[in-house]
Amino acid sequence: MDGLLDQFIDYLHRRRRAPVTIRKRRAVIARLLTEIDPYTATLFDLDEWVHTHWTADESLNAAVSGLRGFFRWMHASGRRQDNPAAELETVTVERRPARIATDTDILAGIANADPQTEMMIRLAAECGLRRHEVAKVHTDDIEAGAWLHVIGKGGKHRVVHLTPELQTLIRHAPAGYLFPGGTDGHLHPNTVYEHIRRAVGANPHSLRHRAGTVVYEGTGHDLRVAQEFLGHSSPEMTARYVHVTRPDLLRASQASRLAA
Repeated sequence: MDGLLDQFIDYLHRRRRAPVTIRKRRAVIARLLTEIDPYTATLFDLDEWVHTHWTADESLNAAVSGLRGFFRWMHASGRRQDNPAAELETVTVERRPARIATDTDILAGIANADPQTEMMIRLAAECGLRRHEVAKVHTDDIEAGAWLHVIGKGGKHRVVHLTPELQTLIRHAPAGYLFPGGTDGHLHPNTVYEHIRRAVGANPHSLRHRAGTVVYEGTGHDLRVAQEFLGHSSPEMTARYVHVTRPDLLRASQASRLAA
């Protein structure tokens, strides 16, 4: 519709939105523009439309977020005098504890992995990288052979220290992307997902949960350090990544015990 989608996507690029965010919002708005006139749509039109097409809670919330961003842009840019999506509501998602990969499974996966897959596993399990961050690791991102500069969600920069095992593996890798491929010169994140999944038998994100949890425990339950390590914008998000263990609960019980 008169290049509206392309203009919105250009706006997101200028705001340095993450590629995954842009991809999701493009899909939602492209679908919207084939069925709804964005210049006349009302809150009730959008509410009915989004609940018709998305039923899973998290998918529905992602679509609502995309609509809010799109109509906020239309309003701010003068394309509409109002924002019909401003009061579009998300639904409450019941959050179940995420699985955390065990060291036994991780080490078993490493034992049977080739050097590239081992690097992927260790970057996720030891450095806490997301799969799209793993895919884009370049030797130019490494400082003094031991520190890795990571650009995460929303362009957030963080630095993590490489374990001795990772330092050795990377030292023997050719210069350039550690995982070269056809997506802008490196492997697609989904390919990284498949490599780790096959080797460890677990979702790669569960390795990131493992990394966040052991860092939290190993630093004396320092949530701020864990937040910086994982590259989160808020400690509330980090709190969802660090798992409370049975030893933690035992110490809590001992601390709360009434003195005789």
